[in-house]
Amino acid sequence: MAERDAKRLKTQKDGSPRIFKTFKRDCVKSTDLLLSAVSALERGLEGLSFAMLKVDTSNAQKQHSFVDVSIEYSPWNMFGDEEPHSGCNIGALFSDGLEVLKSYADMDSPKVPKLNLVQRTALQNLLEFLSKKIGLENGWHGNTDIIFEGADVQVACMRDEEDQDDLSVSSMEMEASDFNFKDFKQIVAQTIVFSFLQKKTCGNKLKNSLIPGIGMSKKKLIVVFYDAENDILLSTKPILLFGDKEIVYSALVFLWLTLNYKEFCTGIPDALKEFKASFLPDPVLHQMYIERVERPLHIDHTKEEKAFPWSDKNVRTVVGKKPEVVLSDLSEDES
Repeated sequence: MAERDAKRLKTQKDGSPRIFKTFKRDCVKSTDLLLSAVSALERGLEGLSFAMLKVDTSNAQKQHSFVDVSIEYSPWNMFGDEEPHSGCNIGALFSDGLEVLKSYADMDSPKVPKLNLVQRTALQNLLEFLSKKIGLENGWHGNTDIIFEGADVQVACMRDEEDQDDLSVSSMEMEASDFNFKDFKQIVAQTIVFSFLQKKTCGNKLKNSLIPGIGMSKKKLIVVFYDAENDILLSTKPILLFGDKEIVYSALVFLWLTLNYKEFCTGIPDALKEFKASFLPDPVLHQMYIERVERPLHIDHTKEEKAFPWSDKNVRTVVGKKPEVVLSDLSEDES
């Protein structure tokens, strides 16, 4: 079936898959920026790193709404006492996605996904998005529907620091809506619960059990991951989406990978599976989340160090799992 879908995509008459060739021809600079973004993800540059978190205490064992979440966490000291709280590269989670981008951007022999229509369409959507003229802060949210289409990800809106000066908002409302420490805890809680939900509803349909949750504004992005099967919790710091009113390619590519996690995420590398979150170590309570979960986020810059007490200076590059994507030469594409 997948092979027939791929062949049908090649023979479409609307011309949309031609973006694979026209983007490389007309957007040389953007192709270079794509490669730079891949490198940043692989090496943990530009803030594209995460910390492995362990849950110290929480009120998850009793009935509470997300707005009343109480959770205390601390980052694992992954690399010894000399450099505590260091992070790992985000690219270690997305070997398949990075392989798709690197293969397409190859100057000598560009390739695109051959049999997987979803991966192929995701790449097409990204290229179409990048080929448009963008860069205004207020235009960001109007264009992301290209990437969000069909994504099954928890996404929470967050306010930027300057939005706190809005005098029409009461101090109580401001405290609840600003991207602060409390809001981040809500993102963590929602991501954990959604991970259990995905495990329950999707089961073996997922390539792995690592599930993301996203908090974003018109300027920043933050992503939390939780693996309900392996009890792994990790988080980025706030990542800038815009620099001088231009989209930061590395952040955009990371967002694209996250929203398409079902296809591009290769799960937790074996080297990181020992850093357990210890969320609800009581087996009875843990089983409650597995069986009873049902389907039914934001940061103050001045409080960032308290909310994210880990350093991203000495990021260790972790090699992700071997990519499993099947590619074909772009020159063979008949569209």
